[in-house]
Amino acid sequence: MNARHDPALRELQLRAPDARPRIGVVLGSGWGGLARYVTDAVHVPYAELEGFPRAAVTGHAGALIIGRLPQRSPGAFTYWLKT
Repeated sequence: MNARHDPALRELQLRAPDARPRIGVVLGSGWGGLARYVTDAVHVPYAELEGFPRAAVTGHAGALIIGRLPQRSPGAFTYWLKT
């Protein structure tokens, strides 16, 4: 991170003060459904994070979600694992 990201980072720390992310996942088209498996989720719209892009594609949530994914989400990865 650098100074231009500091305002967004501070906002995320305010909204999810106990979060200690170990990984980040960027979801592309068609993968937004994975977000429903996130537990203890904190949803932050990009529009509320300084310097983040605004969602410009219909159907894209345009949000950063901080939370936990269970070790196994039944059906969540079935298609991906078979390809």
